[in-house]
Amino acid sequence: MTPEVELKFVDDALADADAAGGRGLPGYRLEAEHGQPWRSRYDSGRNEIVIMSAHRDFLASRSVASSGLAASVRASSEAGPD
Repeated sequence: MTPEVELKFVDDALADADAAGGRGLPGYRLEAEHGQPWRSRYDSGRNEIVIMSAHRDFLASRSVASSGLAASVRASSEAGPD
């Protein structure tokens, strides 16, 4: 018995998935609007998440992440070669 597959082509839905407002995962961009209280928002017209890079929570997370990276680099350099 030979397996059979039925293909059915519909409107070009895959081409629209990457377009702005498409059904794919949203992209993101950083935006610095000093003095604004929002942390992030969704721009449905561009299918993007806009992250407030001037928000204090964003700034704090960057400093924590970079200090953690520095500590891990220090620890690995102190451990010496394998």
